[in-house]
Amino acid sequence: MMNSGYLGVGGLGLIMGLVLLLPFSVKRIEEELELFLLVMGAAAVSIAGKWDLHLVKEAFHEPLMIASAVLAAGFLFKYLHKSVAKIIGFTTGKLGLPATAFIIVL
Repeated sequence: MMNSGYLGVGGLGLIMGLVLLLPFSVKRIEEELELFLLVMGAAAVSIAGKWDLHLVKEAFHEPLMIASAVLAAGFLFKYLHKSVAKIIGFTTGKLGLPATAFIIVL
């Protein structure tokens, strides 16, 4: 059950402010962003009183999916980076850097 008083709302607001400001202003937090966000998330769930077994299971399940996607992308990049570099070099030579950057982002 969420602490619906001013203390609960203030605590959640403080956490939101810390999450928005500290990674940009404190180098150590930027370097350890995942741990910082884990602590802030646990604090927010504690203040809101929303701890349950489903949440804990999801907290262990979701990072595995993200880690798998990053690992797959890393292997894909390792094997394709020379081809991608050639294509980018060719495109940059023909269209210029701004157009190539636009195409990559698009």
